[in-house]
Amino acid sequence: MTSMAPRDAKTRRRAWPFVVLAVLCILPVLVMAGIQYMDGRENVSSRCTISFDLPEGAVIHENNLVSSSVTAFPAGRLCVFKAIDGGTVSAQTGWPTTIAGLAATIAAVVLTVVAVRRLRGGRRIAALIPAVVIALLWTLVVLSAHTID
Repeated sequence: MTSMAPRDAKTRRRAWPFVVLAVLCILPVLVMAGIQYMDGRENVSSRCTISFDLPEGAVIHENNLVSSSVTAFPAGRLCVFKAIDGGTVSAQTGWPTTIAGLAATIAAVVLTVVAVRRLRGGRRIAALIPAVVIALLWTLVVLSAHTID
C-alpha cells in the first residue's frame, strides 16, 4: 500500500498546472465583462450616437437612434438606427471579446474537470475556484443587460 502513495502524490502534483491554466482562463472572461461595462456605462444612447460611424443604410440626421441596449450575448452594446428605406439597421459591439470569453469558459471547464479528477479531498474545492469565478462573471454580464428606448 505504501507503493501507491508516491504515485498518488505525483498525480496530485500533475494536477496543479491544470488549475493554474484554469485561473488564467479567468482573464478573457474578465476582459469581456469589462468591455461590456465600458460599452454600457453612463448614457448608452449617447454612446451609440458618439461612438459609432453610422451603419450602411442608416438615416443621417440627429434623431436617427431608435433604441440602444447593453447586451449579454454578445457582451456589448446594440444600437438600432432608422434606415433610409424605412426599416432599421443595427450596429453591435462585443463579438470578439464574447467569443474569447466563451472559449476561455469552455477551456476552464475542461481544465477544472481534469484537475478535480486528479485531486483528492479539500484540494478539489480549490480546483473549483476558477470555474466559480467565471460563473460569477457570466452572471454579472447577463444581469447587466438592459434596453433603453
